[in-house]
Amino acid sequence: EVGYDGMVMPDHVPRIEGDEGARQAFAFAFGYIQAAFQVVRAEG
Repeated sequence: EVGYDGMVMPDHVPRIEGDEGARQAFAFAFGYIQAAFQVVRAEG
């Protein structure tokens, strides 16, 4: 715990053909970040 209470926002996302507005790409990036947090918490 470091006391950070801000938000986490992906800076760059993969380009996906046909993904208007990059919604799928941002969903992928947020899922990846969430999984990384879960791994860190599990290793505690």
